[in-house]
Amino acid sequence: NDLPILSKPDLSSQNRNPPPLKFYCEGKIHCREMTSCEEAMFYLRNCPNVKIDGDNDNIPCERQHC
Repeated sequence: NDLPILSKPDLSSQNRNPPPLKFYCEGKIHCREMTSCEEAMFYLRNCPNVKIDGDNDNIPCERQHC
């Protein structure tokens, strides 16, 4: 019975400080205000009143970025 005692990892601290977001809803509504497809996707998924998916196919800024 000389087995090592394994402790459970402390998962509580992992959820307390999530990594900072790369983008924020800053009032941008048009594709010309976006700098990348990644930013446009963030805005489409998270920000209200955006006008970046004219054909409603869930792909924003198809002509400029995506």
